[in-house]
Amino acid sequence: MDEIKVIKLGGILNVGQVIGKVSVSETAILQKEYDRIFEQIKKDKIVNIVVGFDKYLTLLGDKKDILSTLHDVLKYVGNEKRIAFYFVDRDLLELSIPMTLPILEEGLLELLELKGIIETQNSLF
Repeated sequence: MDEIKVIKLGGILNVGQVIGKVSVSETAILQKEYDRIFEQIKKDKIVNIVVGFDKYLTLLGDKKDILSTLHDVLKYVGNEKRIAFYFVDRDLLELSIPMTLPILEEGLLELLELKGIIETQNSLF
């Protein structure tokens, strides 16, 4: 994990080689900064693992910001340079922002549901 290149979007855990940090502020600024860092990456393929996206959406509050953020995520669908895995708490989104799940389900290429607890050496997912 120490050799993985990481674009940090907020958060407190330091994992891998951080190649860019994006402050979680206004959604438009966040997306422009992410796009800028993403375009600097020269590798052919990028695996983007996203955790905490569900919590980020609940903090936005404003429907316009939520829809804008969902649009920013879905614009990468079909981009052969990027493969993304978003780990979200379905129950949290259904309770707090029910409109997000149908939008994500419609736009994503593959949707998997993981049930149960997975234990690893260092953490619990």
